[in-house]
Amino acid sequence: MGNIVAEASGTKISQTMQDTLSAVEKATKNLPEDPGATSDKVGKLMKLDQSTAWRHLRSACTKGLIVNLETRKGQRGRYRIITSRNAGNARVSEIWARDRSFTSRWLQ
Repeated sequence: MGNIVAEASGTKISQTMQDTLSAVEKATKNLPEDPGATSDKVGKLMKLDQSTAWRHLRSACTKGLIVNLETRKGQRGRYRIITSRNAGNARVSEIWARDRSFTSRWLQ
């Protein structure tokens, strides 16, 4: 019961979320700053299909742990972990703010 309360309050990250973050980190390890990992690449690393990986990535975006760098509608998402190194980047901050506002409207 304590794990459920801790995760709901945001003080603990589930194992699934940790696996998702780890897969995004591995997928973007040797990439330049701008491109990010796609859901199919993350899915392959997690041994999941693309739609399940996408749901995990959307959940991580909702919690503010990763950001979707793709701004064009209808294009595959490009995900990156938000770190102290890229959090000050105006592009990442702008996309993160947009993503958070979209998510809050979508959940209402």
